Amino acid sequence: MKSNILEESQSFHRNAVALLKKHRIIEHLQKHGEVLLTGAFAANLMLSGDIDIYVLGNWDKPSVRIVFEQLLDTVDIKSWQLFNWIKYRDPRFPKAWYIGLKDVFRGRKWKIDIWFLNKKQIESLPFAVWDSKSISDSDRLAILRFKKYRDQKKLEISSYRIYQAVLERGKKSIGEIQKYCGRFGDLV
Repeated sequence: MKSNILEESQSFHRNAVALLKKHRIIEHLQKHGEVLLTGAFAANLMLSGDIDIYVLGNWDKPSVRIVFEQLLDTVDIKSWQLFNWIKYRDPRFPKAWYIGLKDVFRGRKWKIDIWFLNKKQIESLPFAVWDSKSISDSDRLAILRFKKYRDQKKLEISSYRIYQAVLERGKKSIGEIQKYCGRFGDLV
């Protein structure tokens, strides 16, 4: 299982890179602000087609609309969403503008979450940003195993909470991680 789950994660990461390159999404976004790749992609902990991107700048409705329209004109993606999470709040998400892209690439469904944030917002997010270089092989394996377990059991536990359990609290086993996540009201 060790090599299979690592190979699966690497395959998702390679396909994510290929998808971003195919549509030149990073290139398009860099015209408007500093681009930060985050989440499982940045940490190289992917087990699904989900890419998280922050675009750093001073954003308002007209400036996000310009980015949205330019992407719409140049990127051939199946589904587009534009959300105003500033006005219509959901505590799971930053108070910011959001563009969501959905597509099928190499036989899998993909979702690209693009958040438009300023520096203060990024610094105030309630989670750390982990990169792949700071994660040991044993931690990577523990995280991937639990993410696979979570998905198979259909548990509602955020990846952030799993990363926190392993990277900050040293939890390694399925039971330890599940117990830690349960302390925060995650459905375990």
